[in-house]
Amino acid sequence: MEDGKTRLWTALIPAVLLAQTLWLGAGGASAPDPWWHLKTGELIRQTWSLPRSDPFSYVLAGRPWTSFEWLFQVALHLVYGAAGGAGLAALRAAAPAAAFLLLYRLGRAPFWAGLLASLAALATSGWFVARPQISDFLLLAAFLTVLDSPRPGRKAWLLLPGLQLLWANLHGGAALLGAGLVLLKAASCFRRDRRAAGGWLALAGACLPAMAVNPHGAGVFAHSAAALFFPGQEFAGGWRGMTSPLSWQGACLAAAAAVAVWAWESEPHLALTALALAALGWFEARHLHFAVMAALPLAARLLESLRPVRTGRGRALAAAALMILPSALFLLLAAPRQGRADLPDRAVRYLDDNGVTGRMFNTYGLGGYLIWRAWPRRQVFVDDRDAAYGAEFIAEAARWSRPEVWERLDARWGFDYALVGNSPGYAAGVLDASPRWALVFWDDAALVYLKRTPAHFALIRRDAYRRLQPNQLTFAYLARDLKDPRKSAEMRAELDRAVAGSELNVNATQMRAFVLAEVGRPDDAVRDLQDVIRRFPRKPGPYMSLGWFHERSRRLLAARQVYEEGIRVAKWSGDRTSRAYLENNLGSVELRLGNRERARKLFAHCLKLEPRHPQARRNLELLEKGAGAIVP
Repeated sequence: MEDGKTRLWTALIPAVLLAQTLWLGAGGASAPDPWWHLKTGELIRQTWSLPRSDPFSYVLAGRPWTSFEWLFQVALHLVYGAAGGAGLAALRAAAPAAAFLLLYRLGRAPFWAGLLASLAALATSGWFVARPQISDFLLLAAFLTVLDSPRPGRKAWLLLPGLQLLWANLHGGAALLGAGLVLLKAASCFRRDRRAAGGWLALAGACLPAMAVNPHGAGVFAHSAAALFFPGQEFAGGWRGMTSPLSWQGACLAAAAAVAVWAWESEPHLALTALALAALGWFEARHLHFAVMAALPLAARLLESLRPVRTGRGRALAAAALMILPSALFLLLAAPRQGRADLPDRAVRYLDDNGVTGRMFNTYGLGGYLIWRAWPRRQVFVDDRDAAYGAEFIAEAARWSRPEVWERLDARWGFDYALVGNSPGYAAGVLDASPRWALVFWDDAALVYLKRTPAHFALIRRDAYRRLQPNQLTFAYLARDLKDPRKSAEMRAELDRAVAGSELNVNATQMRAFVLAEVGRPDDAVRDLQDVIRRFPRKPGPYMSLGWFHERSRRLLAARQVYEEGIRVAKWSGDRTSRAYLENNLGSVELRLGNRERARKLFAHCLKLEPRHPQARRNLELLEKGAGAIVP
C-alpha cells in the first residue's frame, strides 16, 4: 500500500511539469514566420505540389526554393483550419510538453528531474512558437531516449531511421542533428566498447539515407548546410552567436558544459552530447535550447548520485512547490516579454477597399503576416526568411529608414506604396520628410504611404494626413500647429478621422488628448485616456499621456501612480522605449517630490534602456550638478 501511495505522490511531479509546459506553450511568444508557413501549407494543399520557386516575394521571384519544412507546413494549416488560433496554441504547447516529459523520465530521479525540467522549460519557452522548430523539441527528446542504451537494439533500428525521416520532412534544416546524435553516441562508446560503437556507427549510416527520403532528395543536405552557415547571421537575432558569457543564455550554456565535464566518466554519451550542443548554441543562439535539453537528464542523474532523494508525500509536495515558484516569478518578470504584436489587418483592408495596387514596400516584421493575409494579391518586399534573401539584402532592408538607403531601395525596386510597422523610433520619418510620399492610413499596427503618382492623386487628395506624424513618439510638434487656427482645425479633423478609422488606434487617442489639453479641454482629454486605458490596459502609451496631464496640473501623486502603472505595463509588454520615457517622466516627478536619489536611479535606468534619450541625459547632468531637472 505504501508503494502505491509513493507512486501516487511521485506522479504529482510530472503532472505539475505537464501543466507548466502546457501553460508556457499555450501563452507562447508571437513570431512573424508562422504566418508564411501557414500560407505555404495552404498552397501545398491547394496545388498538391511543392513550390519550386519563391511565389511570395518579388525580390525572390524565380529563385529556386527548397520546401524542406513541407510536412510541418501542411500539418500547421490542417490544425489552423480545424481549430484556428486555439489549434496553434495547442500545437506549440503539446510538443514541448511531451518532450519535457520524456526528458523527465530520462533523468531517472523524479525529484531532481522535475525541478530541472521545470527550469529548463522556463529557460527555453521563448522557442515555444508555432513554427517548424517546435518539432525539434519532441524529436530531440525522442532521439535521446532511444539512444539511452548500451548497444543499438531492435528498438533503435526500428525507431531512429523513421524518426530521422520524419525530422527531414518536418524541419529539414535541423534534421542533420538526428544522425549527428547517433554519431555522438558512437563516439562516446568507442573507448569502452568498440563493438557497440560500431553498431551505433552503422545505425548513423542508416539514418543519413533516411534523411534523403523527402521530396527534395539529397538536396536537403545542401540546404541544411546553407541554413546552418548563413552569412547574414549578425542581422538576425536568433542566428547570432553569443556575445557575453554573463548573459542568461551564456549562463545556461556554461552550466550545460560544466555538467558535461563533471559527468564525463559516469555518463559519457549525455556528457558528449551536452558539450557538443553547448558549442552549437554558443555559435548560433537559436540552438541554445538543444544544449539545455541535453543537459537536463544528465544533471538530474548527477545530482541524484551526489544526493539521492526518495520521493514520498513531503518531497513530492516540496518539488511541486519549488517548480511552481519559478513559474510565478517568470510570469511576473519574463513571460510579459512574449506579448503579441498588433497585426496590420486594417491597413491591408484599406489597400484592398481602395484598389491600391503595384509594388509594395513593407518592413521586415510585417512580411510574414502579409504573406498570409495578402498573398497572392500582394507580394512582399522582405520577410524573415533571412537565408533566402541573403546577408547583403537583409542588411540593406534593416537600414531602410536612412534617407540615402531609402532612395537607393526605391530607385532599385520602384515602390508604389509602403506599409510600415508603427514601432517606436520614428523610422517613418524618412517618408514624412519626403515630398514624394503621402500618409493615407495609420493605426497602432501599421502606416500606409502612397507614392504621389497620378494613379494615387485622388486617394491622396481625399485621405492624406498633412498635419500628423504618428510614428513620432513625442507630440511636441503638434503644439506648433495649434497656434494657427486653420492648421489647428485641420489637425483636429485628421485626429477624429484617425480615431474613427480603426479601433486599433490608441496612439490617435493619445494625440487627440494632447490637443484637447492644449486647447483648454483637459477634462475631455483625461476622460478619453481613461477610456482607452480601460479598453487597452496592456498598452503603455496612454499611461504616459495621462501621467503627463496629471503632472502638468501639479497632481504629482496621481502622476506618480499612473507612471508606475505604465512602467509595469511596459515591462509586461517588453516595450523598452516606452518604459524608458515613462521612467524619465517618473524621475522628474520624484525630483519635484524631493526624492532625488530615486530620481537619479530612474534617469540612469532610462539611459540604460535608451542611451540616446535626450531629456534623461540632461536631467541626470543637471541633477548631478545640484540643479533641478527639466520638465519631461
